[in-house]
Amino acid sequence: VFSDLTGKNTHILHKNRDSISRKITVAISPDNAPRKWVALGNNGPNSGMNASGLAAVMNSGEVCIDPPIVKGKKTTEGIIRAVLESCDNAAQAVAALKKFIAEGNYSHGKSGSIFLFMDQKEGYICEITSKVCSVQRYDSGYAVRASNWRNPDMIKYIRSDITRFFKASAREYSAFSGLNKIIDNCGKITLPEIFNLSRTFQMPEKSPLKRAVCGDTTNSAASFEIDKQYPDILSSAYFAV
Repeated sequence: VFSDLTGKNTHILHKNRDSISRKITVAISPDNAPRKWVALGNNGPNSGMNASGLAAVMNSGEVCIDPPIVKGKKTTEGIIRAVLESCDNAAQAVAALKKFIAEGNYSHGKSGSIFLFMDQKEGYICEITSKVCSVQRYDSGYAVRASNWRNPDMIKYIRSDITRFFKASAREYSAFSGLNKIIDNCGKITLPEIFNLSRTFQMPEKSPLKRAVCGDTTNSAASFEIDKQYPDILSSAYFAV
């Protein structure tokens, strides 16, 4: 969510965490890290922010052609950590991600991924297979992703079944309809309103689907508020476990 909708000089990137594991932790960068960071995850940082005010988030994507199933390569958590420790802005993060993909150094599973990067100026949504990295840039309004790929050039790689597609679509609808309701009621989207929306576990009346923004395995969330004028001083990370 960008500053034209927050009503102040900030951008907000939010991520719900769905996991069977109950070993979710908030992690802090080691003393020798090139850039300090704080993050949420279980096997490593899944959603984090560094001292430059760069926020980085990973989410699972579609079942796809060329899935990143080769073990021993860079994991999604490893990529997030590398980005947080080597980059100061979202454009640099995108370049780092593209480099991992070009080198074939990425492992995740049968599905691809979605990476979201945001700084004080702009945000990017990157949808990736083991060989392709599609990038969409944003600097106003808001954008929502569940596990569906929405970048136009990624359609030809998708092999998800209809059940998976509709479940993810329902979650996206629950999120963007909730954000629009906040705009209608408040005239702006605030961090507390985003957090309340992130805990929504019921779909609107008459929906044929039950899964909303929050599901049975949603056990944590991260919200990153990036200050546009002083990102390295006033930007903040909020974690709920």
